[in-house]
Amino acid sequence: MFQNLRHHLLSKLVALFAVLSLSSCDVDIWSDISVIEGSWRIVEIEPYRGQCPYYWNDYVEFRPDGSFSVWGSGYSDYGYWDYYDGAIRVDFNYDGWDDWVAYVRQLDDAYVVLDVNDYDYNSQYTLRMVRY
Repeated sequence: MFQNLRHHLLSKLVALFAVLSLSSCDVDIWSDISVIEGSWRIVEIEPYRGQCPYYWNDYVEFRPDGSFSVWGSGYSDYGYWDYYDGAIRVDFNYDGWDDWVAYVRQLDDAYVVLDVNDYDYNSQYTLRMVRY
């Protein structure tokens, strides 16, 4: 009887370990935000409030040195980006204040979804971008 109970308990523990080790709920997927570095092309914009200054097929670049640029559709802007407190923060005019705060909803090597609070345009929108 104890043999069966021990075997049953051991099999349950092995199954629990397997499920928990494969689960991503405890893994900090943003621990390596350097995945965002590089050039991206905007493929979808979903406005929530106010105006979005970007258009489909505009480009965004996050450089490893912290510089940031966005261009296309006759529009270009430059600034500095950093990642802290769970968000990408961009300062366009180098005054030390965040002009653009983007919360990363999804991120992998080829696709990113950002929920942006744009303080320059007093607006909120979602940018979906693919690696360029």
